[in-house]
Amino acid sequence: IPDDNFSIPEGEEDLAKAIQMVQEQATDTQILVKIALTIQLVCSEISEFLPNEKKMNVLRRHWYELLQKGVAELRDVGNVPDVYSQNMLLENENKNLKKELKHYKQAAEYVIF
Repeated sequence: IPDDNFSIPEGEEDLAKAIQMVQEQATDTQILVKIALTIQLVCSEISEFLPNEKKMNVLRRHWYELLQKGVAELRDVGNVPDVYSQNMLLENENKNLKKELKHYKQAAEYVIF
C-alpha cells in the first residue's frame, strides 16, 4: 500500500554520498591515469636517451679515429656533424611526440565525464 507521507531522508543522504563517491572515484581515476602517463613518458624519454647517447659516443669515437688516421680533416667537414646531431634530435622529438599522442589517445578512452 503506497504511503504518500512516507519519506526517506537517510536514503537521500545515501544517494548523495554514493554520487559523491562515484565522482571522487572518477577524479581519482583521472589523476591516476595522468600520473601513469607521466611515468611512462619519463621512462620512455630515459630509454630513448640512453641508446642515443651510446650511438653518439660510437660516432664520436669513429670520428676521432678518422681524424687520427688522417682520413678526414676538420676543414673538410664544416657543419656536417651538427646537421646529423640536429636530425637525430628531431627524429627523437618526433618519436616522443608520436608516443605522447598515443598515450593521450589511450588516456582519452578512460576519461569519464
